[in-house]
Amino acid sequence: MLHRRIPSRASIMLSLLILLGVGYIFFEEQANASLDNCTLKSVKGDFGATFTGAITAGPLAGPYAAVSRIVCDGKGGCHGEGTQSLNRLIVPLVDLGATYTVNPECTGSITVDLGGGQTIHFNFIIVDGGKELRSIQTDPNTAITGNLRQQ
Repeated sequence: MLHRRIPSRASIMLSLLILLGVGYIFFEEQANASLDNCTLKSVKGDFGATFTGAITAGPLAGPYAAVSRIVCDGKGGCHGEGTQSLNRLIVPLVDLGATYTVNPECTGSITVDLGGGQTIHFNFIIVDGGKELRSIQTDPNTAITGNLRQQ
């Protein structure tokens, strides 16, 4: 003989309250995630960075890789130093400074001054509350991405 237990009214109410609570927490997290409100201050501190990809034209066409330490002031300025490989030619990477902008939805762009009138440009997204940035170079004949992690 099969016995079928009918849940009590209290059990049903408790289950509904738990489901409502979990749903509220989930949707509140989603709402907060969509209201990022990033600013220049979201990009502040010392970052360890890696860049990989390729330069697709010109005398240094070929694979590209770099590691650097980048310091951003939270006011729209950065400076970086490191080492880069330009088609297997290892050379220092030192910029003369960079300026960046940040949009409220946590995207941004940066222009890096390499000296001699040469600049490079990146678009980026701020990840994990500013602890990490992911970037892509936007200059012609480049396919380079970067990952910056706060130290």
